[in-house]
Amino acid sequence: MAAAVAAACMSGVSCGGAPAAPQAPASSSAPVAGAVIPASPDLGPVPAPPGLIVTGTLTKLGGSLATVHGWIQLPMPQSDQVTEIVSGQPLGAIIDLDQPIHVAVSVAGAGVRLTPLIAISAGIRDVDAAKAALAARYKLTPGDNGALVIQSLGHPPRASDAPDDDRGSDDEDPRACEIAPSYGAPAMRLVCGWDAKSLAALGPWLTRGATRDRPPAADAHVELRMDPLKPTITEERKLLSLLIGTALGGRPGAGIAGARDLVTAVASDLADFGIDLDSASLDVALSDPGVAATLTLKLSGETSALARLATANADRNGPPPAAFWQMPSDADFAVFDRGIDPNVLARGRDLALKVVSDGLAEDGVKDADRHAFVDALGKLLSPAPTVYASGVDPDAVRKALAAVKALPDTADKTQAREATRIATQALVGWHVIEADESAAARLDAMKGLVAAWGRPSVTAAYKKAPDRFLQFHSVPLPKNTTLAKDAQHFTIDVPVVEPVAGDRAPSKKPAGPPRPLVIHVFVVPDGARSWIGIGGDPGLVTQKLSAALASTGGGLRARPELAAFKDAIVGAGGFLTARGVAETGERMSAFTGGDAGGFANGTDIFESAAQVPHQGTTAIPFSLTAPAAVQGTQASVVATLQMPRATVDDLLVVALKHGL
Repeated sequence: MAAAVAAACMSGVSCGGAPAAPQAPASSSAPVAGAVIPASPDLGPVPAPPGLIVTGTLTKLGGSLATVHGWIQLPMPQSDQVTEIVSGQPLGAIIDLDQPIHVAVSVAGAGVRLTPLIAISAGIRDVDAAKAALAARYKLTPGDNGALVIQSLGHPPRASDAPDDDRGSDDEDPRACEIAPSYGAPAMRLVCGWDAKSLAALGPWLTRGATRDRPPAADAHVELRMDPLKPTITEERKLLSLLIGTALGGRPGAGIAGARDLVTAVASDLADFGIDLDSASLDVALSDPGVAATLTLKLSGETSALARLATANADRNGPPPAAFWQMPSDADFAVFDRGIDPNVLARGRDLALKVVSDGLAEDGVKDADRHAFVDALGKLLSPAPTVYASGVDPDAVRKALAAVKALPDTADKTQAREATRIATQALVGWHVIEADESAAARLDAMKGLVAAWGRPSVTAAYKKAPDRFLQFHSVPLPKNTTLAKDAQHFTIDVPVVEPVAGDRAPSKKPAGPPRPLVIHVFVVPDGARSWIGIGGDPGLVTQKLSAALASTGGGLRARPELAAFKDAIVGAGGFLTARGVAETGERMSAFTGGDAGGFANGTDIFESAAQVPHQGTTAIPFSLTAPAAVQGTQASVVATLQMPRATVDDLLVVALKHGL
């Protein structure tokens, strides 16, 4: 939140010219001479408003901004700029940045009639100085309980029933602000609502309720309370099926039934999760080592599949499994889990497979062949505990992307297509999966896919649509491989999506069928475990698989950013990297037919990663843990993310280079 304030000011959006003055609640009182504050206002506790859904606290914004300044060495917002962000007006350096700033959001009504109310309060550094600063441009009139309402000179409040062209300029800010007595220190606070109704509804709690709580230890704390939203979720859930049916029902194609069922199930489960969820709180701590974020969910039920997945395996928490540490040390992404509820997996798998089955039926694949393929595909999914890691050969990716970028204007469509295929093949990278189950089921599944996809009705169905025809093959292991003899090798030929070739000339020679993108799949039995390697370069994939199986190298244990994981008690977890996020984006672009311009951007991304201090490869650890249930307490889920300083430094260099 501190960084957000800094970004707002540096962008010039909130810290530039002065907008219209805040609109005060209607009052017939005359200005108070000298703006005298009553000596004994009521500072008794005020209960939270019934519709309160979001509360937030910036514990010590001054310290947070100092930390950010230490990272980026750029000017940070000062008190006058933060005051303007809070009030929407250039009120001067009023706010004390060393005191907590509180934010509140509540709702009134339900469904389509749901109306948000927003207000914020911040401690005043020096009341007398604040009154003197305001006196030159604003009137202070008495409000409730000793508050001083800030009235504008020359900008009277707009009447809500005034004609549209009589309501003033479009940039007039309807915010309402006051200086109000507050419980605790400081004794007075600047309180601003997004409108007069927000100030009246939330102001008393922001000065006499929120201030009674001990400030959080984190730099920023945000809490979401779901109870006021549940009537709306329940009401809207009833409309989901109707809305989805209306949106999809008019589209042609037999495959639409499976898609409609899948979308309905996902949307309904999200609504059920909203009902299961009681509250969510986010704590963000800034320090020289980096950013630490913790999200805590409190659940009152497990109606939704999401809630059941999140709270499963609470009795199996512990350090990451050994297979996680065996993964190649240059991974850009890795994750481990303790297994998935078989019932939840079966439901999701059946819905997804129905979409595939309906699509095959629509394409004319015979029932027997369709069922054989779908059954084999379903066997690839397993509820067993799993570890996954992935990465790329960055030199190969840079070389391939540079070749696409360097294509001359005279290059024809065939050359552009082949360069795109090579770049996509490199972007596939390598993927290694370990599952705590025998490899037999995975081998049967891959053999079943090969057999089913080779049936005549499948070939006939896609003969006229070669751009949609995958091919599955069982092939020998590469020569000189270090994999065990019982390992098996499969390939999947994927038609390359035609890139946007623009005005490129037709091919100079008769163009034959385009070469497919070849995905290599290796399945390696390992006793009660199985390993799978996937990628575009068989040599790269077998190298990473062999390194993971040997477990003699450093693996992920060699990465210092993951040291805290070694003794951590977590459920699921893993890490990502900034470079890995860029890889994912470029990979998605490639598989959807990225044009030369898109690949040029990809080249810039990888070149930038090579030039930043840590190459964007620093691990950003995350975890998801359901603590063991204690009788009489709510189920909870805790998610954490640690962004190291090295990643912050890399992102800053990239942002400055691109003028962000």
